[in-house]
Amino acid sequence: MYHNTLPKEGKELKMSIVSSKVQDRRVLKIIEGNKESTPLTPRIVWAKYLNNHGNILLTSVRRSINTLIRIGLLDYVWTGEYYISSNHEKKKKYSRIKILCGVDNIETSERIIVLVKKY
Repeated sequence: MYHNTLPKEGKELKMSIVSSKVQDRRVLKIIEGNKESTPLTPRIVWAKYLNNHGNILLTSVRRSINTLIRIGLLDYVWTGEYYISSNHEKKKKYSRIKILCGVDNIETSERIIVLVKKY
């Protein structure tokens, strides 16, 4: 889903919407094609995208992942536990792994992404 945060109109807006849909399909294919035992995180998907398809912002990969979660194709790995947020809401606790991304050499902890099995 494209979020028109920059006031685009007409042809430019249409091109951005098409581009975001292409990114969504590519991100899904990267995740579907993961044959390694290494869990996937947004940053790892970003590195694979850069390798296979060229330049993309990490925030665009995160947007695609959130779109694919919203339509039920992906999800984050849930630990089965909950926590209470700072504004006192009950929220799911997700599995995280620490990674060092070779693209930007940043060590970070990120949620693990999985495909949702459709039967």
